[in-house]
Amino acid sequence: MLHPDYPFAPRRVEIRPGIALSYLDEGPRDGEVVVMLHGNPSWSYYWRRLVLGLRDRYRCIVPDHVGMGLSDKPDDGGGVRQPDTPRADGDATARYDYTLASRIDDLQALLRHAGIDDATPVTLVVHDWGGMVGMGWALRDWMRALAFRPVTAYSCSLIAFLSSFAVIPTSRTLPESPSA
Repeated sequence: MLHPDYPFAPRRVEIRPGIALSYLDEGPRDGEVVVMLHGNPSWSYYWRRLVLGLRDRYRCIVPDHVGMGLSDKPDDGGGVRQPDTPRADGDATARYDYTLASRIDDLQALLRHAGIDDATPVTLVVHDWGGMVGMGWALRDWMRALAFRPVTAYSCSLIAFLSSFAVIPTSRTLPESPSA
């Protein structure tokens, strides 16, 4: 185990030419999808206990944003440049545009790679900057945005949501756990 309390084998996908994004995809492939998006400067480690608590019943997809966690950390080039297009100084390293639009594009590409299409119900669990990314992604598809239902609290005994978390169910919500 490389990191304490992180018993996962992260996957990687080339999200843009020359830039790989690390992500967790835990749980049954046919389970309801829960996407967890971290804030700045964090990574999927932030969600480790929630993933452990949900992965038996739900498919948990948890990316590390480019530049954070186990994802690649390319230079900010003011825009994405093909890795084989060298700069004037001969450097051919991939560059990344660290913008909200890029983050939303990355999330869309990851979900498509994971087999999540527009018809798949997704529950977003977001924190900090992940909230902007998640909302931006959901609002790109107005039908998905129409499925938003405000949620202020869960009574899930295995999850202790802090006030900094937001849960955005885009189609179905997680069932409430029975009271102990």
